[in-house]
Amino acid sequence: MSETFKTTPADQDGSHLDETVRMLKISAAQINSSLTDGDQFLGELLARCVGALTATLKDAQRGIQDYCDRHPDPELAKHVSKLTSVNETVDTTVEAFQFYDRLSQRMRNVSGSLFSLADNIQRPEFITDAEHWAAFKQRIRESHVMEEERIVFDMITSGFSVEEAIEKSVNYVDDDSEQQQEEITFF
Repeated sequence: MSETFKTTPADQDGSHLDETVRMLKISAAQINSSLTDGDQFLGELLARCVGALTATLKDAQRGIQDYCDRHPDPELAKHVSKLTSVNETVDTTVEAFQFYDRLSQRMRNVSGSLFSLADNIQRPEFITDAEHWAAFKQRIRESHVMEEERIVFDMITSGFSVEEAIEKSVNYVDDDSEQQQEEITFF
């Protein structure tokens, strides 16, 4: 299907500012839509499957363990061990969902920043006034709740390349991974 786009007066003078703003908003809207779909799917999956599975497995494990304590049976003890392994796998799965949550937070920040940028670049004072620009950058920086996001923001706004900023952020995560593992909480 082919679309025909009309030319606006701004397009004729070569600025394409309105079109740039629309494209930024389209990108942000697509990010938001994708995140909403993912959140709904994962929310249902967590609520229905993982929560029920965890409760059922732990209840079965306790019941079998109690029975084994009263009636020692090596065969049943093997099943308790298998249930323990399955419980650990479920816990690891929950951790993976928490990393999705972090990704979702980051993408919502990106989307919010795109919307904000799109709204601001149409205002002449935003383009020409250093104070407006500095305030905008500060609001965007403050929206980043994770330290590795702030590292990337600070480095890129200071003139470092994207690659250097990401490398520094990855090194921060690697150096601090033990502390970050302790910050993970289970649902």
